[in-house]
Amino acid sequence: MKMVVHFLAISAVFLGLSIPAPGADETMAAKKLLVVSTSTRNRFQGSIDAAEKALVRLAEQSHAFTLEFVRQPSAPQPKKPKPSAAPKPEASPEEQAALVKAGEDFKAAQAAYLEADKKFQDEIKQVLQKLSPESLKNYDGVVFCYTSGDLPLPDFDGFLAWIKAGHAFIGLGNAMETMVSFPAYYDMLGGKWTHFKGTQGWIDAELINAKPKHPASKGVPDKWTIREFSYKIPNFVLADPAHTQELLVIEKSPADQTPGHFPLAWARDYGRGRVFFTSIGGNPDLWDERLANRKNPPETAKIFQAHLLGGILWALVFEAGT
Repeated sequence: MKMVVHFLAISAVFLGLSIPAPGADETMAAKKLLVVSTSTRNRFQGSIDAAEKALVRLAEQSHAFTLEFVRQPSAPQPKKPKPSAAPKPEASPEEQAALVKAGEDFKAAQAAYLEADKKFQDEIKQVLQKLSPESLKNYDGVVFCYTSGDLPLPDFDGFLAWIKAGHAFIGLGNAMETMVSFPAYYDMLGGKWTHFKGTQGWIDAELINAKPKHPASKGVPDKWTIREFSYKIPNFVLADPAHTQELLVIEKSPADQTPGHFPLAWARDYGRGRVFFTSIGGNPDLWDERLANRKNPPETAKIFQAHLLGGILWALVFEAGT
């Protein structure tokens, strides 16, 4: 069966990609990506906003894919109230009364929380209906864009089966903090965040291009220094190193600079589907070379965006990879 491809409007020199132009008898058709940015745990709104805007620009410039979005529901995620201390026998009458009052206030707050949480859960289940097996028939790939927490997917097993059947999964940033209670998710993703320890702050991280010929790495220097917040470069362990292509790695711990081996971006087959993950992008200026007050030069942002686009196109089977 003939693969449908689309000629990229972006300069091949800038991207280092080799997307063929369609022949006269080939249909020019963009792939369809569903971008999911919901969360039930930590919410990284700044990173989500920057990533979504960059994805829109890349889609418009490349003409290779279109985007639809699954965003956070309108109902805010409520916070659990903290229980009050129990009354103590040695407390004064006034203290006892205050503790009793605090206990009553907690019960009221807990009831309000349960009601608000039910509303939030109902709404997030509703927006995630686009990830049902029936709905996924309309898409060629899914992007988990700084998602986090266990998402109430309509059919988790069906979602994994859909990827295995020949579709793309692209994980960005905190996608590795998603579905933490589901080991099968990490089997699909190909790696898991293990830990972070050490002082948090801005660091210069030297990234090693481990796969220079891969579409996601073609435009990346052999050694590439980026300015990132240290906790945005956590330690990962690959679930199946033999069948995972490491793309970008660091060889010093971001916490204390001790030697080691830490993958930051990788690509892998999952059944007949493809998975691309990159943890880079915690610094907003990597998503947009036009931003002022930068910690990274504009050229670094362009390299990162080429890395991202190359990974997306590989996952969508525009490129065979190496």
